[in-house]
Amino acid sequence: MEDSIIKTDLPTGVVTTVVDRYLGKRLNSPNDLVVKSDGTIWFTDPPYGILSNDELGWSRIPVLVVPL
Repeated sequence: MEDSIIKTDLPTGVVTTVVDRYLGKRLNSPNDLVVKSDGTIWFTDPPYGILSNDELGWSRIPVLVVPL
């Protein structure tokens, strides 16, 4: 779960993965998350701490959008 975005239902404690892959490849280090009023999630996915297992091969910090 550390390379994913999750949501937790506070009353029940149920944890759900919102996104953990992009184009079939694992995310690097999801960060800087913002949720728009329509529920769309915007976040960056920099390669922090990834030395050899960067599946996405980012050379820059991308901004990914997850429509809900």
